[in-house]
Amino acid sequence: DSVDSLNSFPRLTDVRLSGNPVADPVRGGIPRFVLIARLSKVEILNGSEVKPRERKESEIRYVRSVMSKFHNNQEEARRCHPRFYELQSLHGLEDERPSNGAAGPQKMGSGLLTVTLKCVGASFGEKPPLMKKLPA
Repeated sequence: DSVDSLNSFPRLTDVRLSGNPVADPVRGGIPRFVLIARLSKVEILNGSEVKPRERKESEIRYVRSVMSKFHNNQEEARRCHPRFYELQSLHGLEDERPSNGAAGPQKMGSGLLTVTLKCVGASFGEKPPLMKKLPA
């Protein structure tokens, strides 16, 4: 892919893909987190600094995305996503399929945590606890 080929330029640290269809998610382009994960040396993307935390979170999200799409086809994953195994090893991410042997799509709620919020401010009066489900 043309994006992955940019990694062959070791001193390329500032890339602006604004206006390029490859970087426009609205037109089917690649989202920012994928660009960050696939471009190992880029420090500035489309004029915005790529901070270490954003890079780490983008790489982890990218690896999980590739794992969910290609969990049964490692050769295809390697061909389409050259940095996948490097990033998987770097972040210590293993295939996260359920160990009970069940295959196929998982329920959306399986990756959610339940959080209970309690209002403790006296000025707000007595309020019942509020339970919310958030992504894990």
